[in-house]
Amino acid sequence: MAASSTLDLEKALGATEIGILISLCLFGVVSCQTYTYFHRFDDAKWMKSLVGLIWICELAYSACVSFTLYTMTVKDISQPSLLLAPPLGTDICILLAGVVERPALLVKIPRIGFSYLDL
Repeated sequence: MAASSTLDLEKALGATEIGILISLCLFGVVSCQTYTYFHRFDDAKWMKSLVGLIWICELAYSACVSFTLYTMTVKDISQPSLLLAPPLGTDICILLAGVVERPALLVKIPRIGFSYLDL
């Protein structure tokens, strides 16, 4: 009986842990790209501010997913019933993902050009 509950925990937490660790690795890549952007390019101040805002939101997102990983794999592991509902950090992650998407589109649309939009 104990083996089946361990197997269920592996299924529940395995994909979540792998996904969060990949996300944190990609945040490292974004951080390197942001550093390079600020040191090599002389874009307008509003563009650099927007890139900085996106990076700060990504930092907050990474902190939330790290908190979610900690909560699920360390804090709540002794009480599997708590794993049925996502921790508070997950809700904040969803909100931050939406906040990051909009400024990123503002950066990309002028570079692509407005000719693709039917305005």
